[in-house]
Amino acid sequence: MLDLTLKADCLVCGAYEALSLNKPMILSGNGASRDLFGSFAVFPESCDENDIAAALRKALQDYDRIRDLTEQGRPAFAERWLVAAQSLRAALIPPDAAAPSS
Repeated sequence: MLDLTLKADCLVCGAYEALSLNKPMILSGNGASRDLFGSFAVFPESCDENDIAAALRKALQDYDRIRDLTEQGRPAFAERWLVAAQSLRAALIPPDAAAPSS
């Protein structure tokens, strides 16, 4: 899956789609993408067409290894989002808040 952006901290939808399909991904190397997908995505050195082509070749050459890394990273990725959701919920609904009565 190739999904690139020039936006500084844009998380592209193709990354999530690739993760759900367990497909290797080539993403722009912005901070947000590297933080979330850095252990299993391929990042071009720049937005230059030669660097993008090199990243595509690398992904094709290492396809099975990258796919395996993606599969291994999926549970940690899901856990990270679950923890973030729980933290958000705790911030919005304090534990000492009374549950609504029926």
